[in-house]
Amino acid sequence: LKPLFDAHIAGDEGQAIFGGGWKKILGTLPDSSLSNKLSQKWSRVSDESTSSEKWAELDEAIDEHMAKQAAGGVKRAKGNGGTLEKWRLELVLTHCYPRLDENVSKMQNHLLKSPFCIHPKTGRVCVPIDPSTARSFDPMAVPTLATLMTEINQYDKAHGDKAGKEGSGVSDCDKTSLSAYLKSFDKLFLGPLYRDLRRAVRAEAELEAAAMGDF
Repeated sequence: LKPLFDAHIAGDEGQAIFGGGWKKILGTLPDSSLSNKLSQKWSRVSDESTSSEKWAELDEAIDEHMAKQAAGGVKRAKGNGGTLEKWRLELVLTHCYPRLDENVSKMQNHLLKSPFCIHPKTGRVCVPIDPSTARSFDPMAVPTLATLMTEINQYDKAHGDKAGKEGSGVSDCDKTSLSAYLKSFDKLFLGPLYRDLRRAVRAEAELEAAAMGDF
């Protein structure tokens, strides 16, 4: 987990952890002298170190502290080197280890949502996420049942009575913001799945043909 923490949590992407939130992190550090030293440095107006640089400095300071204790013959049980090592491990685990919600796992109305189902309380639609834009995804901006109904009514009003009738050539989904999510779902999931199935069927047919000697 350490490489993941270094890259995504303590890295420059994790500004909430080692950007403006570094004071909270140092507040949990078991070595007050090390905490005060780094706090004084990072509090200076002239300090422009990035999140990743702050973590690298703290990481290195812990290693140096533990090395000094080891060179001086101080056992981990008596010094705080072992405590610092444990603190670092707990910090990484806290921010990287998967978290499970008991109710989400066992209660039927909290089960992981299938694509395009509706949240029973908020009315929001469960939409697929493009992995390449996952970091910019805003869960509060997804369509709701209410907004979808409004969008359909607005489309029908703008395009006349024919737009709301069957045979108009435009589905209700295409009249709404949900259309983009359906196209993304088809492109990212259904399309590749269908191609994989076709390849599997073709490969099976070729094997059967080879077994029967029918080339």
